[in-house]
Amino acid sequence: MNDLLNLLTDAVFPPFCLNCASPNSFLCENCQEQLVPVKQPTCFFCHKLTSHFESCSSCRSASFLTGVIPAFYYNELAKRLIARFKYHDFAAVGSLMADFMLQALERVPRITSRIHQIVPVPLHFRRRSFRGYNQAEILARRISRVLHKPFSLSLKRVKATQAQAQLTRRERQQNLSGAFRWQGEPLMGNNIFLIDDVATSGETLNEAARELRGAGAREVWGIVFAKG
Repeated sequence: MNDLLNLLTDAVFPPFCLNCASPNSFLCENCQEQLVPVKQPTCFFCHKLTSHFESCSSCRSASFLTGVIPAFYYNELAKRLIARFKYHDFAAVGSLMADFMLQALERVPRITSRIHQIVPVPLHFRRRSFRGYNQAEILARRISRVLHKPFSLSLKRVKATQAQAQLTRRERQQNLSGAFRWQGEPLMGNNIFLIDDVATSGETLNEAARELRGAGAREVWGIVFAKG
């Protein structure tokens, strides 16, 4: 039924490249080449080479994240796609981004096989009400469905935070302190994929991971479309 609906939708509203407007796809092959995939597994925080994108031994003691697995580096095209997805409610962009993230996860099957739950980074309810949706939730739902892993909305953002972009690292940490709360059953050693669209400093992912670890999670892996 979904395939038939997609065919009918494409017939009435043919897809076009979101970057160059060429027909027949939401991101043409030429434009896809402008995205820069993250090929070498490194520690997200210090960029030291690791085996499977895990945090290195030096950074592990200061982080609640087991590791961060990004699909691409944050460049102009990645920025444009994320902005289109985040601020224009363009569902096709979300599907496209989630599929790229799933391709990145194909490189780490040993990690994916031991995941118990998929959890999106939540928005505060006021921001979600204003925007109408949470982009991380859309990505997480698709990833959950394809991987056949349980999906949970039990991680809540209970503190309205400022935008992180213009803050110093210390200000970011203070801004996010106490921002998240797990409101589900204890995680009892579960391994979690924590989903977001982009990570720059990693402070948001790390603070969310702190709460998940406090709720009993054993491993928390950040999965993002782009790494800043």
